This record gives sequence, structure tokens and C-alpha cells, in this order.
Amino acid sequence: MFGPTPGDYAILALSAVLLGIALVVGLSNKRRPSLHVEVFVFLLVGAYLLQILMPYYVREEFALRFGFIPARYVAEYTPPWAPGGWPAYLWSPFTHAFLHHDGVHLFGNGLVLFIFGRAVAWRLGGRGFLLVFFLSAAIGAIVHGLYYWGDPTPLIGASGGVFGVVGATFRFVPLAEDQLKALFWPGTELRAMELAEVRELLTTWRYLKYVLLCFIAFPLGLIAFIVGASGDVAVLAHIGGFAAGFFGIRQIERRRPVIAFGPQPEPASGPEPFGLRVLRVLAILMLLAGVALGALEYYIVVFEV
Repeated sequence: MFGPTPGDYAILALSAVLLGIALVVGLSNKRRPSLHVEVFVFLLVGAYLLQILMPYYVREEFALRFGFIPARYVAEYTPPWAPGGWPAYLWSPFTHAFLHHDGVHLFGNGLVLFIFGRAVAWRLGGRGFLLVFFLSAAIGAIVHGLYYWGDPTPLIGASGGVFGVVGATFRFVPLAEDQLKALFWPGTELRAMELAEVRELLTTWRYLKYVLLCFIAFPLGLIAFIVGASGDVAVLAHIGGFAAGFFGIRQIERRRPVIAFGPQPEPASGPEPFGLRVLRVLAILMLLAGVALGALEYYIVVFEV
């Protein structure tokens, strides 16, 4: 189902370096809420490293034990080859998020989680971020399982939880004066924003601009939906996870009225931090890459090149 390649090890090395830099920046600038997300992405990288170091037959059993299998929930068709027993009924809607097909799959999910997850962590705190992620992963898996009822193919990947985190940002990041700063350099101001109403998503230019940023120009968003339409991506898990994060953040926030991270002084007015300037440049490059990669993927899928 998945196996190590030189590209996998290269992506893991790149991920470790980038996350290491992010952790150093977070610690040196006392940006503690961001560290919750960065550490969690490290856990995803570690889980995948554990997978690729296993013998092939162990990896297969590992995916069956911890992946989400719709057929597992059909009494008359419970596959005897799916290990885990009845506990897997309970843990697989969550544990499937730690498994990935290959390094590219992991890198894509980790990158999106790193970009969008920190804004959610600054808004809700580390536990609130994890609650959004796992709730969205579970609901995404359930939506996928209901549509593919009885399918013995395991669902693996963090995409449902990742799309839930993205969906949660739709309720407050578009209200920021500087949306890129809210994503790439979030701060305490995100906690002071009111959650927007659903109708604003379709009637406010800020939201339309955010949709453009997230799902048209952003490379992984467009590619995921294009490839998903061709049957290679569990797009229903994406949709279910997104809806869970979009609608669930209000309920989660009601249970967490006070977020205390300790003193987190905002930078004084003046030149932007160097790290933010670098991230702005990277964001522009990602937008350009998104248009190019999206067009290329569309050409490959439509014309079956």
C-alpha cells in the first residue's frame, strides 16, 4: 500500500529541517501557541517514519489495524482479515489520521496543517486545536464510510482533520485586516475577533478573497479537488472534515471562553519581523506554484496524459 522511496526520505529530511527551524523561531519569540501545531506535525512525521521502517507485511497489517475501513462496521461483512477486533471500531476514526500513503501525502497534509493550524491554536489554545482536528478527522471518516458502506479499502491520512482546521479558520481569519499575517504570523488579536456568521461567506468580499487564497491559488487545495474528482482522493472525507471544523468551532469555543497563554506581547509598530517578510515571499511563491501545478494536474487528469 505504501513503501519507502528515496523521495520519501528526502521529504522527511526536509520536513524535519523546516519544522526544526519553526520550533526554534517559536521558542525564541515566545510564540507558544504555534508550538502545539509544530509538535503535532512532528508526531505525524514520526508516525510515517515508523511506517516506512517496518517490513512490508507489517505495514500492511498496521494499515488494516489502524486505518478506517467502512466494511468493518457491516455485521454481515466484517472482514476476517482486518485485525484490531472491536477496539478498532472505536480508534480507527481517529488513528487513520496518523497513516499516510507516501511522503508527498504526508508533506501536503503537514504543510497545510502548519499554515492554517497555528491560527486555530492561537484562537482556541492547543487542546482546542487538537479537538478541532480529531473531531473533523472522525466526522470526515464517518461521512466517507456512509457513502462507501461496506468498502474494504482502508481510509488513511490526516486530510479530514486538516480540512477541518482550514474550515475553522473560515470563521475568523477572513475578518483580519491582513489575512496572510493572520495565517503566517498569528497573534493575540485573533482571540478578540467575533466568529462570523455563515451567510457572510457568500456576501462579503473578504471571504471571497479567502476562498480564492485557500482553494484556487493554493496548490494543494486545487489539486486535491481535481484528483479527488478522478477517484484518487477521499474527497468526501475532506468535505465532511471541512464542515465539522466550520460549524464545530463555535461549539468548541463556547466551552473555552477564556484562553490564557500567559503574556504574549504584540510587536511594537514599525518594520515587520524578518520571519514574517520571508513567509510573505514564500506565500506568493506558493500561490504562483498553485496556479501552475493546478493547471498541470488538470491537464494530466482531463487528457489522461
